[in-house]
Amino acid sequence: MALPSPPFFESFEDRNAAAAVCHSEPNGLSNLNSKIDKCTTTTEQTRNNSFATTTFKLKNDIEILQANVGDSLMMGDSIFGKAGHAEIVNAVKERNNDLKTKKETVMKDVDHKESIINRSNRDFSDVKDSLPETQPKKVLHFMEDYTLAILLMAYLFMIITCIYMYTATAPIPMTALFNGIMISIPVTILAAMLLYTFA
Repeated sequence: MALPSPPFFESFEDRNAAAAVCHSEPNGLSNLNSKIDKCTTTTEQTRNNSFATTTFKLKNDIEILQANVGDSLMMGDSIFGKAGHAEIVNAVKERNNDLKTKKETVMKDVDHKESIINRSNRDFSDVKDSLPETQPKKVLHFMEDYTLAILLMAYLFMIITCIYMYTATAPIPMTALFNGIMISIPVTILAAMLLYTFA
């Protein structure tokens, strides 16, 4: 695809020839710049100056950025070496391999301990199967324990003896018998509570 010919000229060669003639004239470029300056308005001058100032600032910013990038690269080379990225990748791979090895070791240890637990459960499976699901709570059976049965008979004998002696010595036997029975009831309840608590 052919490039379009420059304006006012039939071809690029004509334009280059005209430019060469202009350069060969004494003060050709100065006269051209003077004509351009005379044809430039104040608005165009302000815009041109602003564009030039912005261009210079961008150039300075680019130079500063290039210098910072160069310093950063030099600092990185001094810390990690010129092949720092490769060293980092190798370090990460080694770390991953180390963690993988530790994980495998831990998993083997867990499997070994689980096998020990399973073997222990199998060893005591007969005992576990023979036990009920829930163990019954401890119940104090007074009449089934011979010691407590003897103690109960002795206590009843004591209470009957005390009531008999109290009634025999009282001036009114029926009132004394009633009072002795009423007193023996809370005493018996208190003794049963103490016996149930400490037995």
